[in-house]
Amino acid sequence: MLRLLSIRNFVVVESLALELDPGFSVLTGETGAGKSILLDALALLLGDRFELRQLKPGAERAELAASFDVTHVPDALAWLEEQGLADEHNLLLRRTLDAQGRSRAWINGSPATLAQLNDVGAALVDLHGQHAHQSLLATEAQRSLLDEFGGFATLAREVGKAWRTWRAATARRDAAAEAAASSAAERELLCAREREIAALVMSSDEWTTVSQSQSRLAHAASLLDAAAAAEDAIAEDEDAISRRLATIITRLQAGVTHDPALGEIVALLEPAQIQLAEAARALRLYRAHLDLDSGELARVEERLSAIHDVARKHRVRPEALPQLLIDTTVRLAALAAATDADQLAREATQAQASYRALSEQLSAKRDEAAT
Repeated sequence: MLRLLSIRNFVVVESLALELDPGFSVLTGETGAGKSILLDALALLLGDRFELRQLKPGAERAELAASFDVTHVPDALAWLEEQGLADEHNLLLRRTLDAQGRSRAWINGSPATLAQLNDVGAALVDLHGQHAHQSLLATEAQRSLLDEFGGFATLAREVGKAWRTWRAATARRDAAAEAAASSAAERELLCAREREIAALVMSSDEWTTVSQSQSRLAHAASLLDAAAAAEDAIAEDEDAISRRLATIITRLQAGVTHDPALGEIVALLEPAQIQLAEAARALRLYRAHLDLDSGELARVEERLSAIHDVARKHRVRPEALPQLLIDTTVRLAALAAATDADQLAREATQAQASYRALSEQLSAKRDEAAT
């Protein structure tokens, strides 16, 4: 129910507020009194297009507002709930129009589009005689009246539901067909990738291990030289560190008899002597086990090259190949488990047949009722 219509700077009206009481209201007046202006303002609030001639001469902006009580308008209440614009049982439509032709609208204080004004207005107001908002001229309204008259509105709703089911099934079928075409190409690429990576038989940490081996083998000679020089400096040379340290400890130990404080220093040096001896033994073992086999180096470098080539082809880092293999296998499994396109096609055909059967019944009944 319309409770309030407010107009400012619209056509010839500077300011007007029309409050309506519950029940039947009649607005009368002689020609030119402004009755049509009120209806035009209401039509703009229901989504009509604004024309600059409707702005009051000399005004910068027109403002229109209408307040409705939608307690007994379930369609309007449902629409407001769906749009997140509900305000208990109140509905406030507001619209501004400026001299530049710009228009803004609000529904219950929230910005709205003209399409939204049209949608909610269809459940609120029916204007007759102004060649606008005439529901009797709408095909949907005529069809609804015909169905109600014939007593087969329920069948009409079933037809609508069957049509929506058919269209949804068709959309799923078409989407599956498109996906099947693209997934076939994707599956081929994935299978080729899976074969190439799997053929490497590569462990998760192999790239790091093999890279370290290659670096060690490629620099084996210099590593041997460095280890030998270190061993000589620690234990083998005449002035080796371990020998010089042993001499220092011996002399300090002799002095302990004269000053016990030197014993603390000796205690600090003795572990160092042990550590030097351990380091010398470790260097000897390192030299013994360091491989100078050029054949092994060639095999390692060949393995690195094979891994690197596959990684470069698939645009990933070499160490990421094991995870890429896992991801590829998972994706292939997902494609294999995809919905059966043939089943979707059968569902679409069945939905179409059901819709056609119901629609033929409805058409026959409408022909009879229309007469």
